Amino acid sequence: GVVTSSSYGDITGNAIVIKCNNGDSFKFMHMNGQPPKARSGTRVSGGTLVGGVGNSGNARSQATHVHLEAIINGRRVDPQSLWD
Repeated sequence: GVVTSSSYGDITGNAIVIKCNNGDSFKFMHMNGQPPKARSGTRVSGGTLVGGVGNSGNARSQATHVHLEAIINGRRVDPQSLWD
């Protein structure tokens, strides 16, 4: 897929959006940082490091984590269901 957004937001913290070739997309938020391969416009493949576990953003959680959102066929789905 392609990194379509790589940014910092007050709520999302360090976040990136990756859009897959089939149109599905994945958003990773609250990461510790973003390595150079996670810049907007960069093509990435499965297994590419795009960020580290963190607690960034003003909506801080109780523990470090990466929040993942998945948009499949235009609908937000529980990412856990993709690997069950």
